[in-house]
Amino acid sequence: MPAAPFQPISALPQIRELAMAFAGVDPIEAPIPVRPGAHYHMGGVHVDSWGAAPHMQGLFAAGECSCVSVHGANRLGGNSLLEAVVYGARTGAAAARYALDTFNGRAPEATPAAALDYERRLRDLLERQRGPVQHELRDELADTMQEKVGVFRTESELREAQATVEQLRERYKGVVVTDKGRTFNQSLVHTIETGYLLDLALTMVTGAVERTESRGAHSRLDYPERDDDDWLKHTLSYLEDDQIRLDYSEVTFTQHEPQVRSY
Repeated sequence: MPAAPFQPISALPQIRELAMAFAGVDPIEAPIPVRPGAHYHMGGVHVDSWGAAPHMQGLFAAGECSCVSVHGANRLGGNSLLEAVVYGARTGAAAARYALDTFNGRAPEATPAAALDYERRLRDLLERQRGPVQHELRDELADTMQEKVGVFRTESELREAQATVEQLRERYKGVVVTDKGRTFNQSLVHTIETGYLLDLALTMVTGAVERTESRGAHSRLDYPERDDDDWLKHTLSYLEDDQIRLDYSEVTFTQHEPQVRSY
């Protein structure tokens, strides 16, 4: 007896719904488009091998949000576990030692000023009635970063993206939260996240414009070669007066020096 024909609609219903909802494509009629996706963040808070941030006393970071510099300019397979397990344990131990040594085992007294200031800003945000909504800004940001700050980059496209991100950040200052509720307000959460995404996007674009070479995941079509004489260094970014300031730090060699990627 021949096998029953495969029924994709009944066997994979979510795949079709996702393709139609997010790509605007019905896979029955046309192929689903394939594009690169964000898989791993190869930067983060600059910390030492104990997870301590050298430029901000009392801040410790571990995992994907941190940059211990075990990757270099490209992620190595399995290093995500190294960052989470090894440096997670080291950072936790170092943070505990710091707390005991600094505060003698007692929690520091916190003043309410910072919390009250942030509460005022959230109230102002929720009470604003007119302006752009976060999903409009986020969609334009996503399209800009996908098209102009993707795998392969050029100075002209990067500068166009930089100008767009700066315009979006200016528009974000008047952003409106559509849900005015005070309980489980996901619209508020997404609006706050969008502001951070805009800051991160400006950080990425600013660093990419300045780095006139290709290294690891940073591929400049106008500068296709790696330039160790000028660019064998880490990029450090600081948000000062609402603008990105770049600085650099030297690369520390241990057993293995960087080699030309030939595969």
